[in-house]
Amino acid sequence: METNTLTILLTVSFFILFSGIGILLILLQQKNKKKAKKSLSWLETKGTIIKSEVVVGESVFGGDDDGQSHTIYSAVVDYTYQVDDMVFTSERISFAGKTSYS
Repeated sequence: METNTLTILLTVSFFILFSGIGILLILLQQKNKKKAKKSLSWLETKGTIIKSEVVVGESVFGGDDDGQSHTIYSAVVDYTYQVDDMVFTSERISFAGKTSYS
């Protein structure tokens, strides 16, 4: 009987843990979606690209069926822009953080 109770407890614990992680990821995605939608109403301004490059790396997750990693590409862009009398510098190109593509 103790083994059955432990199995149920572990199953429920994993369910709660992974459900919580799933809900957290959904909330983060909704937050980024809301930011992106709000940005559509921002005023336009001109900016200057200081640096742009494509960084080549290797995937750290899995790979193909043979266990080989994949080449991934990430954009790196540094830019400045001015709003009113204030000059800003940034490298952010997405609300979701840095992204890579294979």
